[in-house]
This record gives sequence, C-alpha cells and structure tokens, in this order.
Amino acid sequence: SNITLSSSPTGGTWSSSNTAAGTVGLSSGIVTGIAAGTTEITYTRTNSCIRTHVVTVNTTPTVTSTPAVATLCTGSTITLTGTPASGTWSTPGPFASVGVTTGVVTGVSPAASGTSISYTLPTGCRAVKTVTVNPTPIILVATVPICEGGTQSYTSSHSGGVWSSQTPAVADITASTGFLTGYAAGTTNISYVLPTGCFVTREVTVNAIPSTIVGSTEVCVGGTASLSSTPASGTWASSSTSRATVNAAGVVSGISAGTVNMTYTVTYPGSNQCRTTHAMTVNPQPAAITGTLSTCPGSSTTLSSATTGGTWSSSNPAVADVPVATAGNINGIAAGTAVITYAAPVTGCIR
Repeated sequence: SNITLSSSPTGGTWSSSNTAAGTVGLSSGIVTGIAAGTTEITYTRTNSCIRTHVVTVNTTPTVTSTPAVATLCTGSTITLTGTPASGTWSTPGPFASVGVTTGVVTGVSPAASGTSISYTLPTGCRAVKTVTVNPTPIILVATVPICEGGTQSYTSSHSGGVWSSQTPAVADITASTGFLTGYAAGTTNISYVLPTGCFVTREVTVNAIPSTIVGSTEVCVGGTASLSSTPASGTWASSSTSRATVNAAGVVSGISAGTVNMTYTVTYPGSNQCRTTHAMTVNPQPAAITGTLSTCPGSSTTLSSATTGGTWSSSNPAVADVPVATAGNINGIAAGTAVITYAAPVTGCIR
C-alpha cells in the first residue's frame, strides 16, 4: 500500500534508506510498502539541507478459506482464516455475514459476482477475500406422502439441476424431470442439486397400500358376501350403492344386478389415503316362483320359474319333500309349512 509524504519548500528530492522495506517516488514523496520493517525517508533540498522521516511498514495479513474455493450457497457457511491471528472480520453486506472474531461466513443472498470479506489487523493493514454466494434452490411442490405405486411431480425455483433419491427402492425420481414414483413402504430423501453444488433435500414417505382384498367376486341380489383386507384400520366403500352396499365389517349386500367396485381405504398421517379395489358382479335372482303354494299330505303340487336349469330344495322335507331336485314337483308329507327354494344355475342365486 502507499502513503504520501510532503515537505516545504518544494522542489527537493526523496530517497529511502531501506528499499527492501519501502520505496519512495523521487519527486512525488509517495512511499510504497515492500516488506515488514522500517525505512528512513529523506527529503533533500538543492542546498543539501535535509529532513528525515521514519516509516514503519506493517505486515499485510493473508486469508485462506475452508474449503479452499471460497464459494458457498445461501444458508450455508465456509470458514476463513487470517494470518496473523490478531485481526477482525467485516463485510459490507448484504450478500453475506461474517463472525467478527470467528471468520465464519454465512451466505445470505446470491452474489455470483462476489462479495468482499475484509480481515483487518490492529495496525490497520488488511486483506480482502472475495466470496461467491450462489442460490440454494427451493422445491416448489409441497412434499406429501404417497402410496406404493403412486406418483408425484417436483419442480424447483432454479432450472438446470439434477434430481436424485437416496433410496430408489422406496421411491425413485427421474433426474431431469423430477417425476417421482413410490415403490415400497418406507422413507427416502430426494435431492435437487444445481451445477454450483447448491442443493435442497426433502424427505418423502411412501405408505403401503392395503393388502389384496380377500373374498368372493360375486354376490346375489338379496344375498351377502364377506370381504377382508389389512390393516384393520381401513374403511369400506361401494362405487354404486344402488348396485351393492358394504358395511364397516366388509359385508356386501347385493341390491341390483350388474358390476360394482368395492374399495378399502387406509388413511395415514398427513391425510394420505392408500386404497385397494375389488371388482364384484351382482347376479340376479331367478324369476319368481309360480304355482300352487299348498297341498295335502299324500298329494303334490308343481312349482316353476321362468329361469330354467336351476334346482329345487325344501327347508323341511318332513312336511314337504322335493323328490327330484331338477323338477318343481312338491310332495306333501305332513301338515305344516316348508320353504321351497329355487337356485339358479351357475350363480346359485335363490328365490
């Protein structure tokens, strides 16, 4: 660094006794520090009269950084070290802050062109370190739990980065697009890294879908069928309650012929709902039974249904017997009542 000396009257010349420590301009009086030490600066007039001035050259500190490249991200830190160790740190801001005595620099806002960090010794000598502050990206899509087999799309405030998953077996993400797929129950960290090395990480939870629903794929109109799945904390729902209903225990009641989906849903923390679906067919009852609904012991009556090919049975053969299951002949055995049932072929639905 430089200082300027002057004297009067003007017109004299300047010289240094120790040019290894400091030099001086012959006519300007500008002293330049070369190395720590002292030098005697002499001002000489043409009449050989002189005036001397001792100048002390103090040590200029040095600054190193950890890591060696003084680049950091907003919100992250690096450590600067000054030598000798008696100085203090400062920065004009607003891109970074620095601990006055620690030299720990924290990135505040992006400054790709660099921001200056000063290290000043008690003598006033200082060194300046230029620090580059790069932006830390932000994930713009809120991270919510997903189900096994589910997908999410992630974007960031800054383009050009690369996505990755810490545990791809749980959930993997496409490096360039941010499209994530859940594969197995568990957690993983997804990261988005910019070319500068600045990154952001978020934890993703993948919840298990309920187990495959166990139970019949068919039910009759007016009949019931039981379904089950795990875990036991789920809830049942029907895609068409005019076709079939299902209660909290998984018992399906057939209402009208057709197809319907039964869904079992488990709600996890964070309101994430995972579900599995079971398709069912609601089969119709056979056509109404026609014929005389009474007879005498020792006599018979014949019943019929427009649905052909079914089988007949009696709830009380001691009162009324069905001698041939495929025919609607009913033999009276004794006084009383019996329920005669007609079961449709294939589906087994009854009237």
